[in-house]
Amino acid sequence: FGTIKNLSVSGNVKGGTYVGGVVGNKESGNIINVFNHANITGVSYVGGIAGRSASGNLEIAYNMGNVTATSNYAGGILGYLERGVVSNTYNRGEILSNYYAAGIVGGAHHTNTITNSYSAGLVSANSTAEGVVVEMDPRYHTRTNLYYDISVLVTYDQKRTQKPQILNHAYGRTTTQLLYGG
Repeated sequence: FGTIKNLSVSGNVKGGTYVGGVVGNKESGNIINVFNHANITGVSYVGGIAGRSASGNLEIAYNMGNVTATSNYAGGILGYLERGVVSNTYNRGEILSNYYAAGIVGGAHHTNTITNSYSAGLVSANSTAEGVVVEMDPRYHTRTNLYYDISVLVTYDQKRTQKPQILNHAYGRTTTQLLYGG
């Protein structure tokens, strides 16, 4: 329960499972108006803001730090989302994982909403790299106004074997499209 708000983080954060710039494992409550400039490193469930969110809201947040999961689930905002809402977020950090990496949420499962979010960060994984979110079970999700910048990915010499799709992805946009519409 409770709320974390009006917080910024810098430096380096290192851990094992459930590692985030603001919180490692969020069971409930809200995170509002938080910003991460730290580099985040962990084994699994690693995010720029939170490693895992079981429920509650995460609103008005950005990540500028690099996020690395040596095993699985790395995301610019959240490593893993179960239930709850992620809204008004963006990522500019590099996101790396062995399995499941994405610009906003490294893995999403159960009933949840992600809206008004974009990533202009670099993303790569050895298996499953997505620009915005890795969908583990898309049946009960709500997704609106999600984008990732494909222009930064075109010349990206990724550190893992895969990067997000460059052409013909519903969430992919060029820098020009993101800035000026179209």
